[in-house]
Amino acid sequence: MARRPEAVTKLRREVGAVLAAYLDASPLTQGDLARETNYHRTSIAHIQAGRQFPGREFWEKADKVLGAGGVLVAHYDEARSREEQLKQAELTRQLVERRARVKSIVESSGKNASSRFRPGVPETLDGVKERPVSSRLSDNAHDEGKLDDVNRKAFLQVAFGAAAGALVGRDLSDYDASDLVSAIAAPTRNYRRMEAAVSTAELTPAVEAHLRLASGMVADSLPTSVGYGVLSETAGLAAWLAADQGEEGTARRRYVQALRYAERAQHPLLTAYMRASLGHFAVEVGDPRPGLVLLERAQHEIKDHDVPDAARAWLASLQSLAHATMNDGAAALAQLRTAESLAGTDRGDPQWPWVFAFDAPKAARYRAATLALLGDLRGARTAFAAASVALTAPKPRALAQVEHARVLARACQVDEAAVLALDALSVARRYASVRVAQRIRALRRLLPAATPETAELDDQLTALYTEGR
Repeated sequence: MARRPEAVTKLRREVGAVLAAYLDASPLTQGDLARETNYHRTSIAHIQAGRQFPGREFWEKADKVLGAGGVLVAHYDEARSREEQLKQAELTRQLVERRARVKSIVESSGKNASSRFRPGVPETLDGVKERPVSSRLSDNAHDEGKLDDVNRKAFLQVAFGAAAGALVGRDLSDYDASDLVSAIAAPTRNYRRMEAAVSTAELTPAVEAHLRLASGMVADSLPTSVGYGVLSETAGLAAWLAADQGEEGTARRRYVQALRYAERAQHPLLTAYMRASLGHFAVEVGDPRPGLVLLERAQHEIKDHDVPDAARAWLASLQSLAHATMNDGAAALAQLRTAESLAGTDRGDPQWPWVFAFDAPKAARYRAATLALLGDLRGARTAFAAASVALTAPKPRALAQVEHARVLARACQVDEAAVLALDALSVARRYASVRVAQRIRALRRLLPAATPETAELDDQLTALYTEGR
């Protein structure tokens, strides 16, 4: 029997870990789940460890028993889809190798190979001269100029280093890799810039279309580390937009897709970043325990790497929120202290994808949300005030305003809470942000039934229904 590829084993372990997290969070034991799904308790243990991988029927039953809301089934479907992709990729690799051997034999029998080569200039299978990948990527970075605040140039030119041109699947033949990288990465960079000025409803179809097109381009012509890395960033943007539209199922699939592409890019820091993003998404949609599992795994992935303090501070902040969501105050405060001790330091060279600054105001944003969840209203209000200077992008600022308004509402400061909610609602309407609107509706349930302060908020929320948001 052929040995199962390690990538497939890893996929199955990850699905099993999600099952284990949901089971741990429930009052059930392995034996209970075994009885509910008609499996033996030992089989449940094997499934959790990834050693056994039953069919979809098991995952549907387990999902229902554990109240996972479709998450377990979605993880199973994604794993099966990835297994098929890995199988096809291996078949393609074998086919390309055979074609390359045949081509080499034919060419060597009819031509003098030495007459076609020039020192220092690599040659493709078709005999077309092309510059070394490192030279082409460097030229491309120069042509593109200065990129946006998360520095895509660091991603394309530095982070992958020599691995940027290493083929994961098949040869590029006569394609110019730097041109393809630029063609795929540039739209994603521009869409990210547009996100602060264009409604989510208008931007999402364009990003989704680009993701489909780019996926095909990478699979056909650029199956390299850098190609999959660019795809990971595009899928991550699509996930953020889907979450903003309230499409939790699509958002989760896109985050998982971004993570899988990051793994295929063979870049551990990018993988940790995308895994942490998926974990934070899980926390935000009400699955803090699986979210914390993902966040802790991301932290473990960067443990042995020389990453900037901004990365560790960001991860600690996300973990503080996860712990607070589960009412674990001691663990949440411990992670906050870690984040704040690292915020604003200059230790560690910037590395993709953590080339952004994580200063005290940004740390205060997470401190405010954590303290609010733990019931420290005074501390949360102080932290929100300190975080205000860092909240410049419209939608993140609106989300923070809603959180701040919840704190004010719990402190019986209804007027101030309504004012913040109205300001956030204007952003929700301008950018068609379902996520912001949903959180404002949840906030409204905390406010008094009918007061002068909430009358305008009620009118604006009612108007959303006629606008279809």
